[in-house]
Amino acid sequence: MEALRWAADVLFSWKRFHILAAAVIAFEVIACAAAIRFVPYTEIDWKAYMQEVGGFLGGELDYMNLRGGTGPLVYPAGFVWLYSGFYYLTGSDPQGEGADIFLAQCIFAVLYVLTTAVTLAVYAKARPGAPWIVVVLVLSKRLHSIFVLRLFNDGPAALLALCAVLAFQHRRWVLGCVLYSLGVSVKMNVLLFAPALLLLLLRNTGGWPGAIFHIGICAAIQGVLGAPFLLSFPKSYIVKSFELSRVFNHTWTINYRFLDEETFVDKRLALALLACHLGFLFFLLVRWFGCSPSRWMRAPAGGDSPRVVALTLFAANFVGVVFARSLHAQFWTWYAHSLPLLGAESVLGMPLALPLLAGMDYAFGYVWPTSAFSSSVLQACHAALLLALLAVPLPTGASDPADKPEGAPPTRAHLRKGKKQE
Repeated sequence: MEALRWAADVLFSWKRFHILAAAVIAFEVIACAAAIRFVPYTEIDWKAYMQEVGGFLGGELDYMNLRGGTGPLVYPAGFVWLYSGFYYLTGSDPQGEGADIFLAQCIFAVLYVLTTAVTLAVYAKARPGAPWIVVVLVLSKRLHSIFVLRLFNDGPAALLALCAVLAFQHRRWVLGCVLYSLGVSVKMNVLLFAPALLLLLLRNTGGWPGAIFHIGICAAIQGVLGAPFLLSFPKSYIVKSFELSRVFNHTWTINYRFLDEETFVDKRLALALLACHLGFLFFLLVRWFGCSPSRWMRAPAGGDSPRVVALTLFAANFVGVVFARSLHAQFWTWYAHSLPLLGAESVLGMPLALPLLAGMDYAFGYVWPTSAFSSSVLQACHAALLLALLAVPLPTGASDPADKPEGAPPTRAHLRKGKKQE
């Protein structure tokens, strides 16, 4: 009986979260080692990455001429610097051959475990729902394969984005902006956090002057990383590294297989999705922060809580994913780590949100080639979770009932936690 009580305490009390976190990390170390040992590596983009950075290391600075076997280089300069490091560490060559793939997999296993550790730190700071929700993080087969079996750049980008979220939770706004900009420089999907980041900067760094200063830090990082290309062929770099007009291949889409190819590539669909993206962001802003712009700019005394910071950033990113023109299998890293928190903070609560998270993981990790059915499941789960988030008020910012600001109305989460303590 004592053992059961202790186990329940570990799963449901944040005071013993360090025990659960250590168990999760240990499991991930074993899982990554097992994946590398027993599951065959699949070559998809690694050789192309090596070919792209091989051209740069050979002296080519025109982004129009940097190409790999899968097409032109379409990632910002941070990707080039990062994968140039991997190029040297793994002993690759300009043709993408000769690399020590086992070493590359070990590097990405370390990155995966670090990503899990940072995610656990974010959850420990935010305290959404009960601690057991972090167990969901280890259950995704696709997440493991994206890192250790595919070596996609989505993994390092996700790690940097989560590090930025953790820094923002600790009110380290300069450090957070540096990490955030580094994430954008590896893959620009990290820009989906930008609307929420702007709001948080306005609320927590002194209004527009503080926000502009921190945005300037982000821009400076991009300028430093891209300097060799911007000083040589600026137009090529700007056009190719942030290629917003790119048309995605219908064959690879996870979220829109139920559309025919003609509709999928139609610019009107892209514009409609953009309008929905902006519209839902605005609705979420009004729902959580009120109708008055003056309220948007005003954070509580001491600044927004770690819980509000994480929820705001993760929710904005999730809205961007829901209305993305296309999602590929590796894009699961864009938001998978945030889903337990979003599920716990939604009006559903984590137990009822679990089937939605399972449906998303099914669409990304268990169906290939994708089908109209799997895409429909994914979009239905997206819609349900999005509506469940819109239905709940923004938490007051306190992680526990005792921390609730004096005079603040109790939220659904506070009432639920208060009853548990009784």
